[in-house]
Amino acid sequence: MSPQPGRRVIATAFALLGLVGTLLVGSTSPASAAPEVPAAATVPGTSLVFATWNVCLVTCEAPAPPWSVRRDRVARVIDHSGADVLSLSEATDIAYGSITQWEDIQSFVAPLGYASPRIEDDRCERYGCTHTARLLIHGATVQQLHFDGRPSAGYTRVGDVAPDVATERDRQVAWAYLQSNAGTGPFLAIGVHLSTRKTAEGEQHRVTFGQEVTSWADAMNTARGLSGIPVVLMGDFNSYQFRQPHGVQQVLMDAGWGDSINAPVRANIRINAINYTPTQRSGWPLRPIYNKWRLATRIDYIMFRNGIAPLAYAVVVYRRADGSFDPAYQGSDHLMVRSRLQFT
Repeated sequence: MSPQPGRRVIATAFALLGLVGTLLVGSTSPASAAPEVPAAATVPGTSLVFATWNVCLVTCEAPAPPWSVRRDRVARVIDHSGADVLSLSEATDIAYGSITQWEDIQSFVAPLGYASPRIEDDRCERYGCTHTARLLIHGATVQQLHFDGRPSAGYTRVGDVAPDVATERDRQVAWAYLQSNAGTGPFLAIGVHLSTRKTAEGEQHRVTFGQEVTSWADAMNTARGLSGIPVVLMGDFNSYQFRQPHGVQQVLMDAGWGDSINAPVRANIRINAINYTPTQRSGWPLRPIYNKWRLATRIDYIMFRNGIAPLAYAVVVYRRADGSFDPAYQGSDHLMVRSRLQFT
């Protein structure tokens, strides 16, 4: 596996222009011009790029290509993402040869500069989890904090974060205390993958998590003497506004969280970030799915609270000249969602 080089070029573009959008890479054509954040809108060193992506199980169902094909594509998208902090969903402990999918992902992102935070408190290892949520950080721009007597990164369970959740309490939640190498932070990053069930039980799981995650994060921060620090919550929420107008995303906003899609600079917001419709069920369409009348379907979110403002937001799409997906970047039935956030 040899992902195309590009991190250095992308990092330079982000540093100079603050780009968060669909990028021209190799022979691919962007779905729209990459939005620029005016230099006057940013303070050097005080904004970071966050991304979330459900990469689909190593056993992703047909017509998905096998993981042996998709792994190169996933590496390529991550390499060109420009993300400083990345949340992955469905990066699992399912076997891929003699290792797991998550171990394989870590092996091919390491040469790109990405690594998992050092997990210092693994409740999943102790009590068991459905391993579906991970975090990656780019070492050139972000570092993990360390505390005396308190862990700074770990895996826990939805039921630990939200005790009132009734089902799927063992779904994994990844968390880490981070700061930029330029000194921005500290902040708490949280990666989640909430219930996929389209049932009352599934909705209770998602909504209750949204109701209780704020107090959990506040308690975590207070225990480390960091009350009021920024928090970024990312992942596959399995909830979208049209189907679930009172879903977890709205619960979080009502509790004071911001949604990065409300950034002043946006790209591809009418392209579905999940490649399904009521009639298109393969997850692997030839072309991006558009919504002409409202914001496109999305179940992957980047949300934030405490001293953060969104600068730019994009659904990341790579297309051929004829408008079809470029297969070289089609690694999942989801599209990556990416946002540049300003720490105020």
